[in-house]
Amino acid sequence: MEVKVNQDDTQPMSILTLQGPMFQPLLVSMAEGIHALTSESNAKMGKRLVHVLIELGQNILHHSDERVALTSGGSVGIGRLDLLETDDDWVVAATNLVRLSKVPDLESRCSQLNSKQENLKHKVMKTLKSPTTGHGGGIGLMHMARLSDSRIETRFIEKDSDRVSFEIKVRISKKANNHPT
Repeated sequence: MEVKVNQDDTQPMSILTLQGPMFQPLLVSMAEGIHALTSESNAKMGKRLVHVLIELGQNILHHSDERVALTSGGSVGIGRLDLLETDDDWVVAATNLVRLSKVPDLESRCSQLNSKQENLKHKVMKTLKSPTTGHGGGIGLMHMARLSDSRIETRFIEKDSDRVSFEIKVRISKKANNHPT
């Protein structure tokens, strides 16, 4: 974990960068620190920020194509998780490798979520009632889209013939509002 100080006021300040294996206990510790950092200024916004940080970290943990084996069995995903601060927003960004074959589905799901912001709560509830196989069934992306104050930003960068680097950014406004949690 690395904490950086920004010397240039025009660029977002990097508050936290974690690059490497995403272990669940580490994500929980980071979330506790972020909650302590934000709870006095705006508890509701801090709660949303923690939810997004955990969700993006778990996406890396479960879905990254780059993995490290654990001595106890199983594996965890490798990636990068960043928390940035601007004057108006917090930005949580995650980057990890995914198979090229997953790109069309990811692009489609993110595009659909960005275009249907008003129906997301209903969509989450409907998906929860219809169990799927695998980790989460897409609930995490839907939940992040609900918590974000703007569109989810995504970018795909080709790394080799089979994989791309998938970057996702979620913005949480610092301004007090009545955003749902």
